[in-house]
Amino acid sequence: MKVAVLSPVWFPVPPSGYGGIEWIVALLADGLADAGHDVTLFASGDSRTRARLAAVFEEAPSKRIGQTFWELQHALNCFSRHGDFDVIHDHTGLMGLALGSLLPT
Repeated sequence: MKVAVLSPVWFPVPPSGYGGIEWIVALLADGLADAGHDVTLFASGDSRTRARLAAVFEEAPSKRIGQTFWELQHALNCFSRHGDFDVIHDHTGLMGLALGSLLPT
């Protein structure tokens, strides 16, 4: 199965400190990849994963947390490629919910 895992962009996956969602995303992406699925993790470029990494930003923009531009660019990177995946596993919250509602199901 081709799976996109969309993480919040604010902290790397897995996080170096704070980041409960990022830990869950790390375990999910690596676990699915280890199980033989074709997994693409959409996260910041300083993330580490056994899945394929797709990043818009080289480093997590942690100092810009809450600024919509950064989150939108990151989420669009994933949702603009929706046809490449069987499922998008979104962990971003409202941005993903808004963009995902525009996709065909």
